[in-house]
Amino acid sequence: MALFLILLLPFFFLRTGSGYLTPAMPVLGLKASLPRAQLAWEYYGQAGHVPCWAGGGLVKKQLIMGDAPAVLVALAADGAVLWQEETFAPFKAISNGRQILLAADNGQVSEFSCEQGLLWSEATGWVTQALTLASEGEVAVAQGPVLENESNLLERVRLYSAQGELLAEHRLRNSSALCIVDTPGAWLVSSVILAQDQPRGQLLRLTASQTETQTLWHSEDMIHALVAGNQGVATAAGNKVHIVPLEGTAYDIQLKNTVLDLAWGPDEFLAVIQAGDSPLAPGYVALLTGSGDIIWQRRLRGPCRALAVRGDEVLTADNSTVYAYSIKGDINWCYESKAPLQGIYPLADKKEVVVTTVGKHLLLLEPPD
Repeated sequence: MALFLILLLPFFFLRTGSGYLTPAMPVLGLKASLPRAQLAWEYYGQAGHVPCWAGGGLVKKQLIMGDAPAVLVALAADGAVLWQEETFAPFKAISNGRQILLAADNGQVSEFSCEQGLLWSEATGWVTQALTLASEGEVAVAQGPVLENESNLLERVRLYSAQGELLAEHRLRNSSALCIVDTPGAWLVSSVILAQDQPRGQLLRLTASQTETQTLWHSEDMIHALVAGNQGVATAAGNKVHIVPLEGTAYDIQLKNTVLDLAWGPDEFLAVIQAGDSPLAPGYVALLTGSGDIIWQRRLRGPCRALAVRGDEVLTADNSTVYAYSIKGDINWCYESKAPLQGIYPLADKKEVVVTTVGKHLLLLEPPD
């Protein structure tokens, strides 16, 4: 028995580049024969430094939520530091890989070019609740709410050009924006209505050419995920997916568990991740047809942390592992992380994948050919 335990010891340790052994439990449930992505480089942010990808276009934007003042560090494709920006307050930031939008809780809103640094900045005096960037650098920020007339809550959504010109301001009363996405010629906002006894969700369409908002859909539950693509718009509210196709009538898809996130795939397929039966239970990733039929569903080894689709590959992650599934549901490759995973952001024009972890850590993965 003692000899057996001695023989097992190498499997519980990994040799690091510094030449000593550090404990690392083996990952159970993944075949050793599965292709693994290689680590191209990694960046550990020192205390108070938060890494942000600035090395080329992303399929899915990197969203950063900072609950304390920090230094935002823009990283190039090779891991080099391009520039740094101190926030001076808690902040939100989003990167599409070419531009970075930074909104601090002191009201300062700034846009940066990943290569050139600051493009424009404005002291708005309002706290930003939600924000996003379009592919060409146009900006949308939802700010507030503030008390109006001692009875109403007022929130505003401001639309800016890539040069910082204010194009339009939409005012929302007694509601709060949860997320914003860009579509050709318009912005979509999911918000929660606060004036009623039971909060309800709604989906709004905003444009820079007019200040009136168009309500596309009301939901009994809050809309916590929203995605737009060539196939149309999909939202997640509770365990219901609501789809507004570019042509035809809107319809709902009812799933078993709460839908955490969704992403359009090829041929009108929709990828979704669902919560488990409890907060710590393993989650699920599934690929659906446009009509809601489940093509395949896979159970992860922990709660789902992220979702992205690039081409014919569905990428997701639990606490410790990144998985890349084919359209048929097979694992193309995986990556096992030492730190708890937070986000996955595939590059748009290259095969690499940006990964972030809970501890201010950014990695660039190189998937196998």
